[in-house]
Amino acid sequence: MHLSQRWSQFLERIRERERRQQSPVRLDLRRIFILPTRSGIIFGVILVAMLIGSINYNNSLGFLLTFTLVGLGLVSILHTFRNLYRVTLHGKHASPIYAGGVAHFELILREEGGYGRRAIEVVHQAGVVRGIDIVKEGATAVDLVQRYAQRGRHHLGRMTLRSIYPLGLLRVWAPLNLDAHVVVYPSPIAGGPLPEPSKGGASSGYMSPTGDDDFHSMRPYQPGDSLRRIHWKGVAKGQPMMMKQYGGSCASEVWLEWHQLAQFGVEERLSRLCQWVIDADKSGAAYGLSIPGRRVEMGQGEVHKAACLEALALFGVKDEDDG
Repeated sequence: MHLSQRWSQFLERIRERERRQQSPVRLDLRRIFILPTRSGIIFGVILVAMLIGSINYNNSLGFLLTFTLVGLGLVSILHTFRNLYRVTLHGKHASPIYAGGVAHFELILREEGGYGRRAIEVVHQAGVVRGIDIVKEGATAVDLVQRYAQRGRHHLGRMTLRSIYPLGLLRVWAPLNLDAHVVVYPSPIAGGPLPEPSKGGASSGYMSPTGDDDFHSMRPYQPGDSLRRIHWKGVAKGQPMMMKQYGGSCASEVWLEWHQLAQFGVEERLSRLCQWVIDADKSGAAYGLSIPGRRVEMGQGEVHKAACLEALALFGVKDEDDG
């Protein structure tokens, strides 16, 4: 193979390390690197000195000890490399937080080689997690904690899996850039009372499912819905989980709009709208959100609340680039 081809392959491996990797990631020969530690270099120098001394003095015991230690060093290369080889990592998205809060990323390390792993470290910008062991054909969960002060979608970022097990003579490591992220909502700021609601559903055609008068329709279950309104008879027959909606009493409709806070700057508007979304959700009213470039129609419930808060979090920002 020509030198230029080898150089191209090396550059491709470097570029591959820069890309975000979809979970799960399996550590193979292309992802793992190994080099001697300082102790390993000293150990090698001592072995060379022992070999020279044994040759000069024709010392059989010196040869025996030297080559025994050489064999020990060679075997440690295999065991050190094997400590990371065929480990699979899965990075989970963190639950959304508000700006200034702490995100918890769960990193799952799974062993697929048929033998246990010992003393693995995860090095991340948030710190170093040491002493990670994985039992044979098992998995270990690692909690990576990171504080975020700015709203937006933030990725977990680059990390390194490394180990010097078992003798500390060599260091094996694998650089990673998992595509796990967290959505950071604006930090809520009290924005005063909610805007005046409009009664009835004439303007938007939205009928609140919170009324108890007449059956209106069925809709798919969404996380956060009340369990009392689930159509349990259908569930017992093996049908998908559906929610019963009742009409008859239309809740207030509140529009949370960008121009209603024209006296404030961009970030303060977003923070006040964030608080309005929280207040509207607690009040039980149907509410919609309108900001430049994004409109979330009337709705209620946890899924609707999350959609509104995410729209505020991602307003005018792009995905964080870990470059």
